Amino acid sequence: MRERKRGDRTEGGEREREEIERGFDPPLSFPFSPLSFSHRRGPLPHITTHSSASLSPLKNTRNSPDHVQVFVINKTPLFFCERDGPWLPTLRLLHQYPDMMPKLRADKGAIKFVLSGAHIMCPGLTSAGATIHDEVGEEHPVAIYAEGNEHAMAVGVTTLSTADIKSVNKGIGVENVHYLNDGLWKTPVFA
Repeated sequence: MRERKRGDRTEGGEREREEIERGFDPPLSFPFSPLSFSHRRGPLPHITTHSSASLSPLKNTRNSPDHVQVFVINKTPLFFCERDGPWLPTLRLLHQYPDMMPKLRADKGAIKFVLSGAHIMCPGLTSAGATIHDEVGEEHPVAIYAEGNEHAMAVGVTTLSTADIKSVNKGIGVENVHYLNDGLWKTPVFA
């Protein structure tokens, strides 16, 4: 929830308009298999969402950072989404469940650029050190791994299908959405 600013007022005890319009109904199953809540026994844990106002600056490639929602359980961010986009796992969650997303491996030359927030170019995914582990279509969320490392370094959305990435081999292949050391990574717990 965003913090109130000096000019925000409510009349007659009504909730803020934004809270009513953007009421969050937490989904009970995400498209990521390890976290379906159907296997849980007992009540669900405390679930809240936060807007990006409580995050340190988050690089957001598609939209302004004011339109990021974060799905939080027990003060730990697990998923995030931009505007009406898909819910994507945070890197901390992806490190715990590495098989929850399709994998693409970038070569060593791309690592420093990806970790500074750059998009992943097609040649960085098709060179000798890179690997396309899973075939995916266009606009599909993927985990980006570095050559020689076992943990993901970024979460992105493909701009081309993996078949097109191999055949075209130029331009942006994956849009970098969340990477190690960005604002979401630096916020491991919400107060």
